[in-house]
This record gives sequence, structure tokens and C-alpha cells, in this order.
Amino acid sequence: MDLPAHTANHPEVALVPMVCGLDAVQTICQTWHQRYDRLPDALIVENSQAVGGHIGTTCDDFKGQIERLLPQIQDYLQTQFQVEIPLIAAGGVWDRADVDRMLALGASGVQVGTRFITTTECDADRRYKEAHLNTSSKDVVILPSPVGKPARALRNAFAEKVISGSADLERRCVANCLESCLCRDHRKTYCILQSLANAAAGDIEQGLLFSGANVGRAEEIVSVAEVMAALTGVREAVVV
Repeated sequence: MDLPAHTANHPEVALVPMVCGLDAVQTICQTWHQRYDRLPDALIVENSQAVGGHIGTTCDDFKGQIERLLPQIQDYLQTQFQVEIPLIAAGGVWDRADVDRMLALGASGVQVGTRFITTTECDADRRYKEAHLNTSSKDVVILPSPVGKPARALRNAFAEKVISGSADLERRCVANCLESCLCRDHRKTYCILQSLANAAAGDIEQGLLFSGANVGRAEEIVSVAEVMAALTGVREAVVV
């Protein structure tokens, strides 16, 4: 809520909150406008039904379905503040058809995560990439996180222990990376930084493999240029 205060002397810094519902947009915009006479420069709007990692809502509460949410946010911003703020749709974007659908709903752009895991340029261990190749949407689970929100990840031995609340989980904080952390503050759940690092280093059974619901659609490891060509519809897409 106080991000504008931290950037008051740095007008070149864009503030782009990530939201998954209209209530979050209302809270952020009203608070920032009243306290700082500032609104977000853009909003990343999550599709809670598909986005990987933290989904920002409970797994059985999908009121923020993207098809309804994007028009709702646009209408709110126009009605309350008479502004158009760029909306970036995140979650479930895999190909050009998905991009076109988001743009048709009013998004100014998209955020893509899972598809870039299975690229040559991704610096995670090859076993991490292959875990995303050799799986399907049936292997995606919702599990608790030390952030205090549910998260979407691949099912493995680690995920099973987290879901069951196993006493075997290591609950040692290694980096103090979160402002509020159930692991550090209450010795609950697990160290998210260590778990993500374990997975990226190739420990695909005892690491946390965040993933979107579209996992399994990739058939091979390709270049970022090939992914960009598929997303843009331009075969000569240039990657800078």
C-alpha cells in the first residue's frame, strides 16, 4: 500500500501491482489516490484458474475469472478516475490465439511464464525443464505457501509432503526474503526460496516446481525466438 512513498523521488520508476480481483484494484487505487495522488502505471491481472505460482485467491474462489475481470477493471477505472491504465493479462497464455483473446477482452499486453521454462535459454537445470515436458495438467496441484496464499505447482514428493503437512519438511529460513513469512515467523510450511532453488538446480522431487495450468503442452525444448514467433505470429520475431 505504501509503494508510492518509496518512489516519490524516483518518478521514472513504474509501479505495476499484480491483482487477481476487482477488490484488490479498488483498494490499491483508492489508497494510492487518497494518500499519494497516484495511480498504478499498469496492472498485471492474474487469471487465477491458470496462473503458475501464487494465485492470490483460494483455489475454490474464482470470481476473478479473466473474461469478467478485465472488463470490470476497465469500467471501474473509467468510472471512478476517468483514466485508462494498461492491463497485462497473466495466466494461461500459451499461443497467439490466447494473446488475441486477451487483447480482445481489453488487455494491452500479456505476461507469459510457464512456456519459457522449456526454452534453451532458460537457465534452470535441464531436469527442471524435462519435468515440465514429461507431465500434464493432471499433475498440477494447489498447495499452501509461506506467503500465506495458495500456489499452483507440479506434483512431486515435496508437494505431497507440503499438502499433507508432513513433519519431515525443513522449516529453516535461509534468506529472510519475505516481509511476512509463515516459515520464518511461525516455523510453519517451508522456506520458499530454498525450495525454489532446489528445483531450479535439478532436484525435481524435493524442490518446489511452480507451474501454470498449461504445463504439458510443450513437446520439446526450443529457443526463445521460436516461442516469440508463436506468440506474435511473426516467424522472424527478433529477441533482444
